[in-house]
Amino acid sequence: MNLRNSVFGSFTNFSCHFDFFRCFLKDLLIGLDWNKIMNETRKRSVVKSLIWRIICIAASIFTSYFLIGRWDLAIAIGSVYNFITMILYYFHERLWNKTKWGCVE
Repeated sequence: MNLRNSVFGSFTNFSCHFDFFRCFLKDLLIGLDWNKIMNETRKRSVVKSLIWRIICIAASIFTSYFLIGRWDLAIAIGSVYNFITMILYYFHERLWNKTKWGCVE
């Protein structure tokens, strides 16, 4: 068995799992009434984003603390890490917005 198969599993297993997931989502979405699905307001999206960011910052700080054992370094690492990832995510989204791959009209 080579390293790729031992670490990631075979492509056949991935394909099988993907088909299961696709079928699961299809079955889940068939029962939805698409006319009653609500759109989020901008305020709700902002609040959700802020709450998620707080969770990510806390997770980064606590993980750093458990690895290093110093709160000052943990706060610095968590803060810098999250600032950098926010910037990278912005550019990631901007790049995706420039491509038409995966979009339908």
